Amino acid sequence: MKVTIPLNIADIEEPKPVPAGKKYDLVVASYEDSTDGGGSPQLRVLINIEGHDIAPAVTHFLSLPSSRDDVKKLRGKGYYLRTFLDPFKIPYESQGDQTEFDTDDLIGARANLELTLSEPDKNNRVYNRLVLPRLVDTVDQNPIGRVSPKPPKR
Repeated sequence: MKVTIPLNIADIEEPKPVPAGKKYDLVVASYEDSTDGGGSPQLRVLINIEGHDIAPAVTHFLSLPSSRDDVKKLRGKGYYLRTFLDPFKIPYESQGDQTEFDTDDLIGARANLELTLSEPDKNNRVYNRLVLPRLVDTVDQNPIGRVSPKPPKR
């Protein structure tokens, strides 16, 4: 059987990461539910780097807080989740001791963030990784999840 595809594969190059230390326009391409090595829930998010078609998608894992986590782990996961949601402008609503966001809002979400490089893996491959901003840098990015400013000193 003869197969014809709409692509000249002779022109295909080895995917390579973009240089570290610069900000790039990023767009969430997809996500999937998964679990970490300990069985805790997480989202595996694939993020494309706009204008860099040769660069592979950035893979980012969002650890989701669960009832099995102690207070310190809950707060840590919540912190890292928020440092992702805020710059990508994913709306969320927090009430009492719960926060809700819609994973459907991830697809197509955009941010302009710095990327770094991973350490080489066992095959000596290097990948781009997100550099997420600190909360003090993102506080005005998400009006739903905004922290109220401190009252003025008198």
